[in-house]
Amino acid sequence: MVAGILTLVLAAGQHSRLELDGRETIDPASFQLIEHPNYPIWRGFIAPIEVLGSDSGLTVIVIIVVLFFAGGAFAVMDETGTFEEVVLSKAFIKII
Repeated sequence: MVAGILTLVLAAGQHSRLELDGRETIDPASFQLIEHPNYPIWRGFIAPIEVLGSDSGLTVIVIIVVLFFAGGAFAVMDETGTFEEVVLSKAFIKII
């Protein structure tokens, strides 16, 4: 929702791209203001579905799954008291 509001509030612009040493880069001095895109409000609600269905959707799904498992691992370590043991242990203090 915040991204959708910022799309309407902030100025829209674009940079031109350059090919340097076989790599495409952005020319930092080429920023130009462009007309705001006129997106309908309903499009903001289906944006997550559009992102997951895009060409880069698999990458986004993998990132979500990794974050989900990392969060679960931290939750398990918190519930079992592992964090407290590591942080309060004298060996950890010696490392720091």
